[in-house]
Amino acid sequence: MKKRRLLLSLLSQKSKKLVRFVGIKLLTSHIMVGNYVFFTIPSLCLSMYFYKDPQDNQRVFVKPKYVWISATEGEDDNKKWHEMKLPNHSELKEWIEHILYIFNTKEIFQLCFDPGFETFDLGILKSVVGNLKVFFSLLSRKTKELVKSLSIKRASPEITIKDNLWLRVRWLYMFFYKQQQNNQRMLGTPNHVWVEEDDTNVAMKLANRLGFKEWIKHILYIFNVTEFTHLFFHPESRIFDMETLKDAIGNFKEIVLDFRGPEQQKRILNVFLPRARNLCLTYNPFSQGDLGLRKIVNQNLNILYLGYDNDFERFRFNLNDMLACNASEVILRPIEDYKWINQFFKLWIMGSNPRLQSLEIDNEDFSLTQILKGIKVSRWIPADEDIVHKNEVFSRGLTGRRAVDIYRFDGTRASIGISGGRFWFCVFA
Repeated sequence: MKKRRLLLSLLSQKSKKLVRFVGIKLLTSHIMVGNYVFFTIPSLCLSMYFYKDPQDNQRVFVKPKYVWISATEGEDDNKKWHEMKLPNHSELKEWIEHILYIFNTKEIFQLCFDPGFETFDLGILKSVVGNLKVFFSLLSRKTKELVKSLSIKRASPEITIKDNLWLRVRWLYMFFYKQQQNNQRMLGTPNHVWVEEDDTNVAMKLANRLGFKEWIKHILYIFNVTEFTHLFFHPESRIFDMETLKDAIGNFKEIVLDFRGPEQQKRILNVFLPRARNLCLTYNPFSQGDLGLRKIVNQNLNILYLGYDNDFERFRFNLNDMLACNASEVILRPIEDYKWINQFFKLWIMGSNPRLQSLEIDNEDFSLTQILKGIKVSRWIPADEDIVHKNEVFSRGLTGRRAVDIYRFDGTRASIGISGGRFWFCVFA
């Protein structure tokens, strides 16, 4: 019935709006460019072909003389294939816009290239296909440059490391070593790559000829980024050689260790932390009296996030750890004891922790009086005054907010406040 709706919608503007009103939503749609142009909708078992009969000037996507519409019906062994060759009166771009319109979607999921794509002008193709979620441009430098030229913004690529590797870019997931391989510890060439869109259950298993490191370079290049935003490590990551993995991944901003497993945590930190700018460490891998944590926090990090967002386990963190901390932003969720904070502020006023821009701690029983004991308060901040620090606002509407300004010996102002079990400190340098 869905295929009939598609055919019906080709006849007039009235039926076109009728089909759109039905509200069918495309999960995925693909365009393949080779010797001809092939547009397929897998969920409907429906495909459209253009330029199957070669035309003069098809390189610049002149209006196709014909369109071939093919569809399958039935299940497995009982499938029947139907194909129609129809005279055509629309530009290829109009066909694409039409299909996207009637199926209530805004973009093509995937553009692929097959041998023979050189017969088309790829610069014009960019304007023909419109918005795209994913590109596979693996065949040549020419297609690689086409994708890069689109300047896709906010790619924010991430990698999850378990007993396989997930690479996520916007809506796209790519899986490597989903089926275990003997050579995967040292990142031998994956036999396959699995591609999946994050809001569908549609996955494609593709034969692969590129090494994982080549994939990394390729993805970063075509999406116009130079690094990964996050590396998410799981305990199963021990299956991989960490040095080999670091070499393949290259640059990144943040490592996230959200698991218990002291040995693997330490292994990851030893290899990856020197290159990281941010660290999120949920569980402390170091035993009481071990100075390993102090060495970790002494790194020149931008953001240091320690602990978990509930009271299940309180992170061990004391005054000496805080004084050794070189991060610009420190977030503690929650900690065993906060009584050292008063002493810390007295030392900060005297010049400690010069890189610190903000400190945030979660605990339910903060006492601002105890925190400020013996500290000269410049002013109490009125309850109806917002406190704006960089991109964050400590709003006047925060429950039970109480806040003050203090000054360091060199005249640098900072605000200290509590609200709803949360303590925060921000420096206005």
